Amino acid sequence: MSLTGISEKIVVEPYYFQNNIPGAPNDCYLREGAVKRLLKAVHFLPVDHYFIVFDAWRPYKVQLALYRQFEKQLQLKGLAGNELKKELTKYVDRPSEDPMRPSNHLTGGAIDLTIANKHGPLNMGSKFDEFTEMSRTDYFEQIKNPSPLDREIKENRKLLKSIMEKAGFTNYDEEWWHYDYGNQNWALKTGNEAIYGGVLELAGHRITY
Repeated sequence: MSLTGISEKIVVEPYYFQNNIPGAPNDCYLREGAVKRLLKAVHFLPVDHYFIVFDAWRPYKVQLALYRQFEKQLQLKGLAGNELKKELTKYVDRPSEDPMRPSNHLTGGAIDLTIANKHGPLNMGSKFDEFTEMSRTDYFEQIKNPSPLDREIKENRKLLKSIMEKAGFTNYDEEWWHYDYGNQNWALKTGNEAIYGGVLELAGHRITY
């Protein structure tokens, strides 16, 4: 289901399309069950705040491009073997065309987003898709003697996390922007069975149930 136009509090900015990743859609799509929870999350936003959505359902072709791109970056840093594999899969799921063993974004149950207000996106301490330790959701909670800016960033991340969790999503610990509903990550965090398999193609710009 397209996220464009479903709420004035949800702004769609398809990051990979805007950055010319081959195969990236010029919209963001979620399963209907995840959309219901995202609309619920809207009600928990502070006054004059809104969501910016960077990515949701991600086609195999895009997942493959991101995987290879990050793999090359790590190789240039000298990583190889198990060290390379560990760091690579920490941030980018292995691409899969198997609906029963999908990457999380292929399910239509994963969403990447942030919160903004009239001044723009809240300061989250690292950029979307910045694959470093600073992007770990609790990174700024672990800092001893934090500066006022560190505390601001910590509270901004906690705000996003609390809103999304109240709506039924779970956070991927390594990425402050990544939330899940109904997929493998969500199942691992909640102890439930995964609801969604992979979606290889959209049917009329809609991902059912």
